[in-house]
Amino acid sequence: MNHSIPIIIIITAGIFIFSCNKDIADTPKTSDHTAIAKHFNNRSDYRLYIGVPLDNPIKWVKANYIPTNQVKIGNQLIKAETIKAYLITYPNGEILDFNSETIPLPEETSGLVIHYNKKEKILTLKDLVKGNKIINVVYGPSTQVDSEKLYYSTSIKNISDKKIRIINFSPYIKKGLKYGAEITYTKEQFMTWYGQSSEWIQPGQTVTDHSNYGGPPCLWAYTIETDDGTTAIGGKVFTGRYH
Repeated sequence: MNHSIPIIIIITAGIFIFSCNKDIADTPKTSDHTAIAKHFNNRSDYRLYIGVPLDNPIKWVKANYIPTNQVKIGNQLIKAETIKAYLITYPNGEILDFNSETIPLPEETSGLVIHYNKKEKILTLKDLVKGNKIINVVYGPSTQVDSEKLYYSTSIKNISDKKIRIINFSPYIKKGLKYGAEITYTKEQFMTWYGQSSEWIQPGQTVTDHSNYGGPPCLWAYTIETDDGTTAIGGKVFTGRYH
């Protein structure tokens, strides 16, 4: 099943290109009950909503996932395979996955919040050398069902001896020998999507977004700040292969 996640635009500038951006295009997403387990096996802090009544869903209610492939609504335990409609969001309310476009969204949820750059940001791979001595980016399989590998996990490991934080990050599209980005995501979005419990990433620590999106070739670049005030940009091109 194809789904379109709503988009909230913060700053408008120029024409947006959909080939390299998180959770926006009409792409295949998990459409059966196994989706819930796949997401919650990676993170327990996602928010879960189930469409009720189960046989003909017309509204969302909050639920809790139980690792035995059940969900709990109030005091009622429900087998996941009986669920026809589900909605999963990040802790900040931004939508991660869903399989029904007919049920109105809960007030506390939102579509993907996009911050457009007033001017396109340009990078070359040489610009990443300094930052890639601080972080290591690794791409792997996603919790989303996606035969075209448009969805994938993205892990950021702090390989330095200092605490670091990500100030912002962007998906860049290849333009000749350079890469351009028309949007920027915030520090708060990074912390939410990558499951950070605190602002700083400790030396040796890895944080992961289990459901990143972007058609290859897509360069994800991160603005890094160390605890001594050093800043740099690090990142890696997703080529369609896990590495």
